[in-house]
Amino acid sequence: MQILTDKTRPKTIIFLIVLFSFGMVMSLLAVFTLLFPQSRIQGVWSINPEGHQAFLKMGAWSFLVLCPVTILCFIAASGLALHRKWGYYAANVLLGLNLLGDIGNIILRDEYRSLIGIPIATVLLILLNRSNLRRYFGFF
Repeated sequence: MQILTDKTRPKTIIFLIVLFSFGMVMSLLAVFTLLFPQSRIQGVWSINPEGHQAFLKMGAWSFLVLCPVTILCFIAASGLALHRKWGYYAANVLLGLNLLGDIGNIILRDEYRSLIGIPIATVLLILLNRSNLRRYFGFF
């Protein structure tokens, strides 16, 4: 796997490629389990039964959330892996939306479990926007 073994690729980028790839797979898995509720993999929702109920309540709207997340995770992971500026932009957009979503969950839904996401997304945004990574993607 040349993508993950390149000696010049910063470790932060490798980590983000893996993170966004994982996000893409999990989001796609969520879509699949919602489309096929009798499938054998429904047990994955035991990790987050509240999330499952929330998506079930949303009905078809859940696909309008999950499908773009899946696509954007794919774009970010592949763009970072291919060393493209659009991958860098997609990663920033995804992390920024994640941060805003966590803040919104706390304010609008009293979802205090989202508190953990705020420092994580903030640190990832800071790491992604360090000068060495900006130079790596051709920014000055």
